[in-house]
Amino acid sequence: MAAVLWQPISARSASSVINVAWNHTSTTVTAFDSEPDGEVVSAGSNGSAYWNQIRQDEQGATFADLAMKYSDGSDAPVTVSATSGYTGHSGVSWSGKGDDFVMMDGWYGFKDGEKVAVSGVPAEWAADGYSVVIYGDSDAVSRTMRYTINGVTKTIVDAGTFGGTFVDGGNRVVFDGLSQTSFEITGNADGTPGRSAINGLQIIRGGQQQEPQVGAFDADDLYVGEGESVVLSWQVTGADSVTITPWPGDVSSLTEGGGGSVSVSVNQSTTFTLEAGNALGSVSESVTVHVGPERPNILLFLVDDMGTQDTSEPFQVNAQGEDVPTAQNALYRTPQMTLLANQGVKFTSAYAMPVCSPTRCSLMNGQNSVRHHVTNWTAPRVSPDGGGETGQNHVTSHNSPREWRRAGLDTSKPTLPALLSGAGYRSIHVGKGHFGNATDHNADPLLCGFDVNIGGKQIGQPGSYFGTANYGSGNFQVPHLEAYHGTNTFLTEALTLEMNRAIEGAVNDGVPFFAYMSHYALHAPFHEDPRFAGNYPSLSGSNGAYATLIEGMDKSLGDIRAKLEQLGVAEETLVIFLSDNGSDNPMANASAPLRGKKGQKWEGGSRVPMIVAWSKIDPNSSFQSRLSIPANRHEDDLVAVFDLFPTILNIAGVEYDQQVDGYDLQEYFKGNAGTHRPQELLIHFPHDHNSDYYTLLRVGEYKLIYTYHTDTFELYNVVSDIGESVDLAAAEPERVMEMARKMARQLAEHGAQWPTYEASPTDIDDPLVMPQIAGVDVDRDGIADNTEDANQNGLVDPGETDPDNDNSDGDNVPDGEEARIGTDPLDASSRFDVVPVVRGDGQLELNWPSAAGASFTIRSSGDLIDWSTVVADSVPAAGDGASATTYVVAGSEADRVFYRVELD
Repeated sequence: MAAVLWQPISARSASSVINVAWNHTSTTVTAFDSEPDGEVVSAGSNGSAYWNQIRQDEQGATFADLAMKYSDGSDAPVTVSATSGYTGHSGVSWSGKGDDFVMMDGWYGFKDGEKVAVSGVPAEWAADGYSVVIYGDSDAVSRTMRYTINGVTKTIVDAGTFGGTFVDGGNRVVFDGLSQTSFEITGNADGTPGRSAINGLQIIRGGQQQEPQVGAFDADDLYVGEGESVVLSWQVTGADSVTITPWPGDVSSLTEGGGGSVSVSVNQSTTFTLEAGNALGSVSESVTVHVGPERPNILLFLVDDMGTQDTSEPFQVNAQGEDVPTAQNALYRTPQMTLLANQGVKFTSAYAMPVCSPTRCSLMNGQNSVRHHVTNWTAPRVSPDGGGETGQNHVTSHNSPREWRRAGLDTSKPTLPALLSGAGYRSIHVGKGHFGNATDHNADPLLCGFDVNIGGKQIGQPGSYFGTANYGSGNFQVPHLEAYHGTNTFLTEALTLEMNRAIEGAVNDGVPFFAYMSHYALHAPFHEDPRFAGNYPSLSGSNGAYATLIEGMDKSLGDIRAKLEQLGVAEETLVIFLSDNGSDNPMANASAPLRGKKGQKWEGGSRVPMIVAWSKIDPNSSFQSRLSIPANRHEDDLVAVFDLFPTILNIAGVEYDQQVDGYDLQEYFKGNAGTHRPQELLIHFPHDHNSDYYTLLRVGEYKLIYTYHTDTFELYNVVSDIGESVDLAAAEPERVMEMARKMARQLAEHGAQWPTYEASPTDIDDPLVMPQIAGVDVDRDGIADNTEDANQNGLVDPGETDPDNDNSDGDNVPDGEEARIGTDPLDASSRFDVVPVVRGDGQLELNWPSAAGASFTIRSSGDLIDWSTVVADSVPAAGDGASATTYVVAGSEADRVFYRVELD
């Protein structure tokens, strides 16, 4: 191991370390937890220590014989000089993150004849030997930096800005065994691009015990059955004692040459912690071994901006169950999608949200976007506190809801990958994240519950698909792919290779995996994948490039399945193929026969391709015996993207307790007849984009669209009229009214946020308003729906009867009749009772509740059977202001007479 760094001052003499930090300006000096200028609290475990601050600006950073102090602040005989060079910032975001980040921000850069010279190293240091530690982090995302002392050269490969961990060769090099009273450090030589950077320098006197280090601590299997054994192995240096908790305890006697191993039996998921210690302190590393039943692997293959027609596999099926290829299908080549569909089930009415971030968040939490409030795509730089929107506002009268979750995914509840990881899965994220924006932690998929992240951050599109362009630059550069920079590796291929590598790691470690392969393709920019450029002679420009993106995505699907086969886990892996929203194909009418495209209110905006199959059919597989998926099937029932959260967790045998809107789709996967989720879907997009400010509700064959800024409704039968060419709203007013009310109530139940009027700073909400359709009485109670819903919000508010229920109070008298007779239709105790009163003159008076305008018929009977005798007809109700009507009946010679009052 390299010399130990950041050593406790108390563990050595007061003058055994000299610390030096370079700063581009004085700015970062004051960012240390400072005592007076220069006296700082150092990073890591070093405690309170003095750091010599060297401050220079820009070019020509030359100085001579700067006097240094020891780490205790006392004067040292050592001086530091520099010849020419530059100073600068590495771009570390250090605010609030501690002194490691501050130290790694400023740097001195040098090359060729430029150098750093150190003189006056104490003779006793030279006699004992000393180490020099160099910390280097330039402002480049990829730079090789060489450092030479006394003819010995060591290298830092700077692959990105400092992230909080010091790595030998990554941002730190150590020169041991120095014995001169002076030395020089030189940087990159002639012909090497860029300068070497020194952010920090430590000179550490040798000959003392070093802190212990843990080089490795692992288990030979990370997922086992109850009562099975695993072998824990470790490698340590400088340790006098080694223990493992919660068991087997002290394993020092099992440690030889720094290494050791022990077999342990586990009955429940256990985190083992190894602690290596000596007189200077201790360090620890942990490994978790999960215990559980056998669980299937899950590959969720998510494509960006892919519509149902962006494939050669048809997603239109006729009444006989036969595929109906379209002209658009004929343009593309997706044989791997066809192979997958041939051995599983293809969903022809699968829906996502209209744009990407809402769908991706719904996958993570199982909720409709109207509930989780990430209803638009999150822009990389949009503040969670508001300001600026992400679409193209074509409607100047309106704006987005004030408090939609611009920050993105709410991780206060466990996400899908977090729940799976907690059950022993390795959750792997490769590709596009776009769960949140740059201002919030959920920009990083690792903080959204994934164990592995390659290529994901807040961006919704790559800066470039080309390795030769390093997959973009600045904010829009795809991260973690530095190994492919400068190569001809197309982005889709690089991500596929990384996913296969991550899957292989999980298989080798014996853990089930959840692989979230989230391609940036087919999102713009429409860069041509050169591997397939020759396959589309009839297409040119963006249209041809788009076709190559499709084929590259399809090849990725096949390559990953081939890797599963090679690893022997294909029959254990469930594949779910899905897109995040409708097509953004640059070709006109590319969604036909569907209408519209990504972001629009038509079917082409939200209907997506979806295929589910085992990667390899094996009737003998225990997983497939529990979830048998018949081959070559299609399913026309409506399903939604948020259904996958409960479906995947139930397949994996993982419990959850948060509120979800999705339904388990396993019965559909199995091909069992019947409807297995309500055939309803609410989509709410209170923003501007390709369509502005709308909500849609599908119920069975019908789809209702409400547009907020015009307060209009459209109605389509999306089964018989898949292109949404005939608006049925005028022809079917009752259906419009009934579905509008269902829409309003579902919006309320989900906690919908409304578009706002552009009336800043007040920004008044513009909620849904029910259609004004005269004469519609859905429940046939004699009261028009618009009358029953007086405030036109579609809800049953206090004082309103229910337009969908003719007997709101449950007293078996229709609401309309109660209104006419003057009883309260919201009070079951308010009844139409006839009260007889014998007057002083002996006549019988009948009294009953009534409302002005009504009329009544009074009948009599002697046996309660025959009511044919009319005592009086067309008896008018009492006049305005009266709540009851009185009628005096003539005397009768019968022994017994019954009277009945009927509302005409």
